[in-house]
Amino acid sequence: MADETRAGIGSYIGELILKPLPDGRLMQLMAPFGFQDAQQKKWPVPKGTKVDGASIPQVLWTLIGGPFEGKYREASVVHDFYCDTRTEPWKAVHRVFYEGMLVSGVSGIRAKLMYAAVRYAGPQWADSTVDNNRLARNGGLTTLTRHPPTAFALGVRQAVTAAPAQPGHKVFTNSRNARPAARETTLDLDQLEALIAAENPSLDDIDEALDDATRLLEAPAGIPAPAATRTLKAQAGYARLAE
Repeated sequence: MADETRAGIGSYIGELILKPLPDGRLMQLMAPFGFQDAQQKKWPVPKGTKVDGASIPQVLWTLIGGPFEGKYREASVVHDFYCDTRTEPWKAVHRVFYEGMLVSGVSGIRAKLMYAAVRYAGPQWADSTVDNNRLARNGGLTTLTRHPPTAFALGVRQAVTAAPAQPGHKVFTNSRNARPAARETTLDLDQLEALIAAENPSLDDIDEALDDATRLLEAPAGIPAPAATRTLKAQAGYARLAE
């Protein structure tokens, strides 16, 4: 499988200087900052931007110590800004978060785990939102995979469950008894980390496996249903695992 951790992964633009604001939640950029990705696309974040780390689900804060701490700080600021402005496609924004983590020295396994968690439970928006926001500032996959699922994809189906818990692969292999669309699905980060460590999937593999697993639970009959709530699960002490 592809290993993006060994490919060109971009670089940061400028120095990140943050000032805590009096509300105790927001941080403000005191100088221009940004990121240039592996395709040489620039992702500028202007001076004065206010961020709060909300683009990263709070359950992940226990893994990283907070969105503005350690190796995740620079990547989270860029991610926060583009999740707020929504001037770029949401999938591309989450990929930049992944690249930024690698540049900051986050391990490949942990970066992929964080990417998968944010793509699963983080912000998403329509292409029309991107077009409209760009106008204002300037004045997916098929229903199911069409090839045999990989070991990683099968593992992800096990890691994503519905309430009441039912592994995604059971809905897929027993379609006659398919359940109604799930109201809530949960991604087990402990299972996912073990899968990433064992299979070293590409980001495309992660995207496809998550889309596949969630659609099996959230639209088991292939018919769109009201959006399900997505949650993340991690064992206590998970953040103490070695990078």
